[in-house]
Amino acid sequence: MLKYSDTDIEDTLTLLRLKKLLLDEFLTRVNGAIDYYIGNTGALNGNINYIHQQAMLLNL
Repeated sequence: MLKYSDTDIEDTLTLLRLKKLLLDEFLTRVNGAIDYYIGNTGALNGNINYIHQQAMLLNL
């Protein structure tokens, strides 16, 4: 049977906390990128609608 010292357990817990922080940072960046993409998509849609309205006014 394997025996682990308190130091081994603390080191393992520290690594797990670090991995959680790295995962949290990654997910934060992914969510930021998604928000940026959605914002740009919304802006493009608004621009297209505006151009379409202007074209309709000019009978194009």
